[in-house]
Amino acid sequence: MKGVSPLVAAVLLIAATMTIAAIIAFWTSGFVRSKLKEQENKTFEMMCHGIEIEFSSNPSLDSHPVGNLSFIVHYKYGTEPVTLTNVLIFYKNLNPPKIESREISVSIDPKDSYKVIVVSNVEENYTSVKVTTNCPGVEASWP
Repeated sequence: MKGVSPLVAAVLLIAATMTIAAIIAFWTSGFVRSKLKEQENKTFEMMCHGIEIEFSSNPSLDSHPVGNLSFIVHYKYGTEPVTLTNVLIFYKNLNPPKIESREISVSIDPKDSYKVIVVSNVEENYTSVKVTTNCPGVEASWP
């Protein structure tokens, strides 16, 4: 039996090379994607670093038993704009306790640091309110 012909050997070498190249390309794309995601998260954390918000007024309800809940949020520290994304309303004195989540999209710029927030259709027996932002860990709670 003779050896493999040069043509078949060339085809096998090209096929093996292409297979190895495809495996390396697949692994590299996943690796690069994960590293880009990590870098994006670090950049976002750096933008959010040092941002603090707080309630500047106690929440007040304009009518009973259901009405508009309004309060002022103050951008206390930071240099980048932040977006208020969610208002959580806690009713701990209900049986069972209830948490209502309301999505909002209100931007606060450091230069315009006070924002009035109005949430409609809120029951009067709420016990606390929490505002979350697009920055992880940046939130304000009352009381």
